[in-house]
Amino acid sequence: MSPPRTVFTGGWRTIVLLAASAVAILYLAHRLEERDDGDAGGPRSLESPNAPSRGTGKDTTGDGAALADPGVAESPRRRSPAGLLSGRVTDASGRPIEGALVTLGAETARTDSRGEFALAASGSDLVVRHADHFGRTLTAEQRRAMAPRNGGRITVVLFRGARITGGVTSVDGRPLEGVEVSVGPEGRSAPTPGATTRTDGDGRYASALLAPGSHRVRFAHPGFRSLEGMVTVTAAREDVGLDVVLLEGEHLVLHAFHRSDTNALEPVPDAAVWLIGRDPESGVEESRFLGHTDERGVLEARRGASAPRRVRITVPGFREVEEPVHGAEVRVELVAAPLVEGRAIDARTGKPVDPIEVELQFAMSTDPEAATSFRRAPDRGVTFGRPPAGAFRVGLPPVAGTYRVVVRAGERLSGVSGEFAFDGATSPPPLSIELRPDPEDADPGVRAVPAGFRADGVDAGTSGDLPDGDVDGS
Repeated sequence: MSPPRTVFTGGWRTIVLLAASAVAILYLAHRLEERDDGDAGGPRSLESPNAPSRGTGKDTTGDGAALADPGVAESPRRRSPAGLLSGRVTDASGRPIEGALVTLGAETARTDSRGEFALAASGSDLVVRHADHFGRTLTAEQRRAMAPRNGGRITVVLFRGARITGGVTSVDGRPLEGVEVSVGPEGRSAPTPGATTRTDGDGRYASALLAPGSHRVRFAHPGFRSLEGMVTVTAAREDVGLDVVLLEGEHLVLHAFHRSDTNALEPVPDAAVWLIGRDPESGVEESRFLGHTDERGVLEARRGASAPRRVRITVPGFREVEEPVHGAEVRVELVAAPLVEGRAIDARTGKPVDPIEVELQFAMSTDPEAATSFRRAPDRGVTFGRPPAGAFRVGLPPVAGTYRVVVRAGERLSGVSGEFAFDGATSPPPLSIELRPDPEDADPGVRAVPAGFRADGVDAGTSGDLPDGDVDGS
């Protein structure tokens, strides 16, 4: 006898009902999850993650220039922990930008290989910078509008910029350092603020980041003619190479400087400068006095008709030097040398008097039994007529011997210093020279010889050769 069988009628209907209930529960849970994600990250974009929706944030370039499209979007479906602002930085095509500098108040971070960053949330502006892209700035209000919940993830899109780069040289191929390179928009003569740079020691330059379009570029340098033109940056935002050659101008600019005890470069004022050139018609070499350097150690003068070959510089306290002229700018480093300083005093009043002529003289005879004959010596520069009153300075040649200084001033005053020995290297002590009126019976058309002078031993019309065997060098 078979065991009784339990028949479950209607079981398939129950199974169907249970399955339908499970599906309904799963659907409701999924809808609730979507709503929570929407609250945390804002409304979902219909665009792909690589084409984020645009916001309305405040945008600035790295140098403050505004952009029309901020390119900022929220990052959907991912939350940041409370009190933390996180997100990612991409380019216009959605590719992550690694190494972008993200700043929020005192907090800074660099984006990783995925372009992501995280910072402690605060109410400060969020600033994003990258060397090859325009920067962006977002205020706290703009970030809250993008992500309703504080600390929501955002995506910041940076747009690539382009630079104008190149080199600047003279006609003879020398790189020019310190050339001012200004970049401005088309139709404006003034450059954009922050868009001016200078060439380096190799004559190279690179402009600030530029948006696509036409830009006016101007090159300016002392002693050279300015050059200006238009350069177009394409939509591809690729750097534009521009090498230029500047033509020499009508002026020659000279910079005289020396190295201090701390090896710092310092200007040399009051340096006398001569331009030595060759006459274009006769071919004869000629010398022309240009003037003195100013307080900056700079002298700018017209070149003249002669083709400049070199400049000669003399200034008390430094060695005389000649430098070749290449281009429109000459930089000369002077080396310290001995000098004699002094002051001219009116013997009648005891007050200082400014000289109008200062002459260095060299003893031609050292025989103690013979009368000493002095002759004009080739000085290394003379300065006077500058404060303090009555002061003068005379550069000494590198020749040991016995010297003296003759000073003449207005009202037919003249005087001569005592003889002093010079070893060829060490500056002698300062001089004080008393000036007295010339004799009344002297011919008014002829300068009288001060007391102690030998009339046949003073020849102001010659350079005053030094004794044989001495070296007249620098």
